[in-house]
Amino acid sequence: MSKIGSEVVVATLVGNPHGASGYPSGGGGSLAEKLASLQEAKEQGLLSETEHAEAKNAVIASLTGGVEVVRTQPQAPSSTSAADLCAASLAASAWSGGKDCGGSEAYSANPWQFNADRTFVTLRDGRNGNWSVRDDSSAPGGATLRMDWRGGQGGNWAEFKLQTPGASPEFRGAGSSYGLMRSWNVRKRGEGHSSGQGGLAALRARNQDPNSGCAQFRVGDTHCADHLDSNGYWLRKDGLSRGAVPPPLVGHCTPEQWGQLIDDIERATNNIRCNLCCWCLLGGMVCSPLALCYCYGRKGCLEKEYRRAVQDFEFQTSNRVKVSISSFMSYWDPMPSPPKSTFMLPEEREKDRGVVIFQLNV
Repeated sequence: MSKIGSEVVVATLVGNPHGASGYPSGGGGSLAEKLASLQEAKEQGLLSETEHAEAKNAVIASLTGGVEVVRTQPQAPSSTSAADLCAASLAASAWSGGKDCGGSEAYSANPWQFNADRTFVTLRDGRNGNWSVRDDSSAPGGATLRMDWRGGQGGNWAEFKLQTPGASPEFRGAGSSYGLMRSWNVRKRGEGHSSGQGGLAALRARNQDPNSGCAQFRVGDTHCADHLDSNGYWLRKDGLSRGAVPPPLVGHCTPEQWGQLIDDIERATNNIRCNLCCWCLLGGMVCSPLALCYCYGRKGCLEKEYRRAVQDFEFQTSNRVKVSISSFMSYWDPMPSPPKSTFMLPEEREKDRGVVIFQLNV
């Protein structure tokens, strides 16, 4: 409301014969009636919070014979709990449940909708229920989301803890009656696996941002006798190189330590990973047990060597850098989700090749 308009209301209520700008008055009534009228004007949107405070002071001042409009400083907005802010964000945005992997558990496969009336719908299958948010000091973001299914799924539930601002996913799983969902998270649709955001451009930008605190690279999960077998190819694609410490890791590891990690992972990859030709000869195309044993046996040995290389690197850096191993659209799935989004998109997958992801966080 304008300054003139608020003063008209004040002048009318305190009894100035012509108001603040010559308007006729209507200033009779007790103090209680005048204050009630002010409150009504505020609720109708005729007065702002500051104007209401000014008008109230003016009405009280008029009892002593003055008609002065007392100027007050705007009041600080009342504090809003983390649960209230979280609930408002849930109702205002589009979300997905899932994790960083391919198939039915990928974020892109599980769009969720949180309605303002505190109901939700898992859009993939139409199942629904009620959601609530409570303040929770054990959650990094101070709140926990709870989902309770109804109808044929009644009695099932899931809880997700809000993370700190800027984290992705925004909510991490804290428990569920669904076994599958215990490893799921919730994040805004359009991040990571969803089209339009994330992807290689976002990954390369984060890898070059000295303030991101995160560097990430990947390697192919299978040897197929093509350019995707080269760890160097993937490293360059992600905007990194063996000879230069990624900007987010500068000061946390030396060039020698970074180079040693890259060499150890490349050596293990080239010596151990599954070979597509061998897999086919063992009957992989018809899912023979021998082919499965071959691939998953190689996977187990390779993961062991990867973890050994990672542990050596973390020890050399005095644990200033922590390394998470995950996978994307790979026979290695499912793997635990890393602390931050991998930015992997299904539409950017090359030649149907799965990858193993190394995410380094300081």
